[in-house]
Amino acid sequence: MPTIVSQIETLERELEECQQRLDEVDRNLRLRENSAEEQKRLRDEYKQLGTEVEGYEKELKYLRKENRKTMLVAVTAMILIFIVYMLFFHSGESTDANPL
Repeated sequence: MPTIVSQIETLERELEECQQRLDEVDRNLRLRENSAEEQKRLRDEYKQLGTEVEGYEKELKYLRKENRKTMLVAVTAMILIFIVYMLFFHSGESTDANPL
């Protein structure tokens, strides 16, 4: 199973590719003389790409939220381990011992 970070990286690459194609289609719509059939095809592709971009952005938002939750759990666990270590293993090393 891929990690959340690798899923985010994959989605970001796919989103970038989709946005580049969207820009290319937009440029073709604005700058080139196209037949009516070609115009319709480009508009349909533009709409489809726009929908894909929205889907990728929603998925990225969800994955980033999950990544934050995972990080929070990891940090909390580390803090708890540190507290347990300080309470049980460091408490024996009190200042009662006289080094002289």
